[in-house]
Amino acid sequence: LEGFLRYRNTLDHFPDNCTLLEFEENYLALANALNSLSPRCRKIFEMHRVEQYTYQEIAARIGISESMVKKYLHQATTRLAQSPNEYIKTHLPAA
Repeated sequence: LEGFLRYRNTLDHFPDNCTLLEFEENYLALANALNSLSPRCRKIFEMHRVEQYTYQEIAARIGISESMVKKYLHQATTRLAQSPNEYIKTHLPAA
């Protein structure tokens, strides 16, 4: 929730077509979906999607092959796509 509280009042991070309640629901749904991933899978997903690391950079930093990075990202996006939250399904494209 720290991230949400930090961005809650920042209009740059508040979708134009979204009420505050919808934003809170979407944020909590995303947090719960990410927490359902294994720690390694979540870390790799965050490194790629949030920190913008390439597959090669992630592989080198974690000490696994690029194909394993791709496998973890596929697992993450597949799991997130199964979320009942429509926002998550439509706003997180495949890796």
